[in-house]
Amino acid sequence: MNVPSADATCLATIIDSVQFAMQEGPIAEGRVVDLLALIPEVFRADTSGSRMIYLMSVCQPLATVVRLMHPSLQSPVISMAAMSALLEFLTWCVELPEFPTVAAALTSSLMETSALHTILDALLNNGNEVMMFLAAELLFLLVARFSVFGDALGETVGALARISAFVLDPGAPLSKVREYLAGVLRICAGLAPSKLPPTFLPEGLVFLAAHTDEQSRMLLLVSGCVEVVANCLPQLYLQHVRKGKCELLTNIVSMLASSEGKRRQCLVSLLGTLLRVEGEAGVVDIEHHTAAYKAILAGKQMWISQQAVLRNIDVMFFAVHCALTEVVQTHISSALVRVFPYFCRTILEGAQTSRRHATLVLALALAKHPPLRSTVLNLTRTYAEWSGHLLQCITDALSGTLGRSLAIVDATGIVLNDPATLPSDDTADINAWADSVLVLQEQRGAPRGGSQEGVGEALERIRCVPPEYTFFFLCSGALLTRACQRSFLGCGVSKETTKKGYKQGLWPRGGGFRKQKSGGVPVVHARK
Repeated sequence: MNVPSADATCLATIIDSVQFAMQEGPIAEGRVVDLLALIPEVFRADTSGSRMIYLMSVCQPLATVVRLMHPSLQSPVISMAAMSALLEFLTWCVELPEFPTVAAALTSSLMETSALHTILDALLNNGNEVMMFLAAELLFLLVARFSVFGDALGETVGALARISAFVLDPGAPLSKVREYLAGVLRICAGLAPSKLPPTFLPEGLVFLAAHTDEQSRMLLLVSGCVEVVANCLPQLYLQHVRKGKCELLTNIVSMLASSEGKRRQCLVSLLGTLLRVEGEAGVVDIEHHTAAYKAILAGKQMWISQQAVLRNIDVMFFAVHCALTEVVQTHISSALVRVFPYFCRTILEGAQTSRRHATLVLALALAKHPPLRSTVLNLTRTYAEWSGHLLQCITDALSGTLGRSLAIVDATGIVLNDPATLPSDDTADINAWADSVLVLQEQRGAPRGGSQEGVGEALERIRCVPPEYTFFFLCSGALLTRACQRSFLGCGVSKETTKKGYKQGLWPRGGGFRKQKSGGVPVVHARK
C-alpha cells in the first residue's frame, strides 16, 4: 500500500491537537472547531480508496469525531462542529467514484464508534435546533447510503416511534428537520415496514389531511410511507379502516382538486394502493369496511362536472380496476351512470388523451359489470345512429390504449383475460371468444360473501405477461370492445332521435337523468 507516511503523520497530529485542546477547557473551543474542520481536508488531498482506508484504520479519526459529538459530554459548540465535520466528510465520500471501495471500511468504523446512537441522542434528547438539524441530516445520510444503519435504526427500541411522533406532530410547524426525518421514515418503510409503529398509518393519514394546503416535500414522503405500509401490511390497514381510524381520507380526496405535479401524483398513487387493498380484500360493506372507496364515492367534487371528471379520471380508473366484488362494482357503476353524459361528451369531442382515458375507464367498467351494460343499453337504445358514432369513437380510442397488462376482473371473481384461459390457438376468432366469455359472465351469479378464489394467481400471471405477447393484448382489447358493443347496439331499435335530443334527454338535471319514452314522458333515474 503506497501511502505517504506524511499523510498519516499529519492526520495523527490534528487528532492529537484536538485532544490536547479539549483538555484546556472552554478557552480552546475555537481552536477545536478549526482543527475538526481540517480532518475532511486531509482526506480530500488524495481520493485514492486505499489511502482513505489506511488513514481511517491507522489514525481512527472517526472515533475522535463521534466522541466529540455527544451533546451530554461536550459543549454545544464542539458537538455541532464535530457533527459538521462528519457530515462534510460523509457527504464528500458518498459522491466519490471510490465510494464502493471504501464503503465497508467506513461502515465498520461508524458502527464501532456507535455513531448511530450518538446521532439519535443529539436528535431526540436535545432542544438545540441547529444541533437537531445537523443530527437529522446525518441520520438521513446514514440510512440512505448505508443500509446497515437503516436496519440498525429499526432494531433500536423506541427510535422509530419517537421519530414518527416528531414527524407527525399535528401542532408542530413544518421544518427541514421534520423533512429529513420523514425521509428517514420513508427509507425505513421500504426496508421493513413492520418496524414502523402500528399507529403510523392512521396518524399519517391525519397528517396528510391536516396539511392540505402545504407545498412541502414532507407530504410526498409521508404519503409514500403510508402507501408502502398499506401495500406491505394490508391487514393492518384494513384493521384501522374497520375501527374507523381512516375517515380523513375524505379530506385527502378533496386535496386532489388543488394538487398539481408530484404532489398530485403521490396522492393518486396512495389512493390507488388503498383502493387495491380494499378491492382485493373482497369487501361487502362499503360503509364500514372501506375508507378509500367510501371517500371517493362520497366526494361530490369528483363527479360534479365534466372538468372534474376529466381531472380525476386517473382515480376513477383505479376505482373501477380494483373493484372485485358485486357490492363495490354496483356502487362504482352507479356513480359512473350519473356522469355517463360527461364520458360520452369527452369520448366524442375531447382531446385525444382525454378520449383515451375516458374510453378505457368506461370500457373497463362495462366489461367488468354486466348490469352496467344493461343500464347503458337501456339509456341509449333509442339513439342508434348516435350510439353507433359513439361506439366507433370508443373502438378507435381503445386501439391506442392497450399497451399494458390490464386485468379485467368481474364481480364473480373471474379474471376474464387470465392468460391461462385464452384461446390456445393464436389464429382463433378472438371476437367470438370474447363474446362467449361475456355471455358466460352474464349467466353467472356473483358469489356470496365476495369470494375471490384464484384471483391472486391469475393477477400474478397477468403481471408476468411480457410486452411482446401481443395475443394477450388483442384478447383484452376484444373483451373491452365487445363489452362496449353489447352496451350500445341494442336490438329492436325504433325511431332514431337526434344527437341534440339525446343530450337534452340524458343530461343530469336535479334528481338524476331523464330518458324520454316514446310518449314523451320522462323516466327519472334518481341519484343514489
